[in-house]
Amino acid sequence: MDQHWQELNTPILPPKATPRSFLRKRSVAVLLVLMFCGFFAVAGSIIAFYFLPNPDLLFGKSRTAGSADKLLHVEFVGDEFVMPEPVVRSIKRSLTGNVRRIELRVPWPFSVESINQVAAEDLNKVSGSLFLTFEHNTKKLSALTHLDKILKRYFEGPPAPTASGLMRYTFKASSPYPNRELYIAALRGKQIIIQCEPDNGKRGPSLCERDLQINKSLLARYRFHRKYLSGWRQLEATAQELFKTFRIPAAP
Repeated sequence: MDQHWQELNTPILPPKATPRSFLRKRSVAVLLVLMFCGFFAVAGSIIAFYFLPNPDLLFGKSRTAGSADKLLHVEFVGDEFVMPEPVVRSIKRSLTGNVRRIELRVPWPFSVESINQVAAEDLNKVSGSLFLTFEHNTKKLSALTHLDKILKRYFEGPPAPTASGLMRYTFKASSPYPNRELYIAALRGKQIIIQCEPDNGKRGPSLCERDLQINKSLLARYRFHRKYLSGWRQLEATAQELFKTFRIPAAP
């Protein structure tokens, strides 16, 4: 009886750790440390790729609170782009930190001479905007070639002239562009091609856009509200001047 009682009150000790179990626990701990180190290394690399080429993205003020006298310098497709901070909406980058697209916004109507005086407060007050984009040129055909070889076959019929001097084309309902309108005009020996969404009362603004292939690597685009379409000459001249102002071509 005493022996049985003694057995019941004897504390059960955990089994002694064997060398194999000790090594197993140590291996798991080492593995966890390596995983954490790898995670922080990858995160640090991503931050470096994104922000070190342009520290304003990390340490500068937000785009909507920028200073009019602060210029952002960005390298893209071999060229340098110098832009006042308030007009830069975003700079899209790949995971490796390479610039993929630059998006800008200026008030409209707008004078190019006042570009360095634009402040974030001005952009928040204006009712109209001109949106500018620089991106990689992935188009295999120029705008004119695309018009002649592809778009023309889908036109509903002959163009209709507009009061502003543009010729308006609509597309067949069965075409890939049933809800688009095309406007064409000649300006100083160049053919201007503008595509617009129809003004059919849909929610949100109806926009128009024009693409300009700067070179084999760079495509520029400007967009604006359809209500400004009648002022297409001024829009074209302003956008062209801004593209030249912001871009510093690489030395040949």
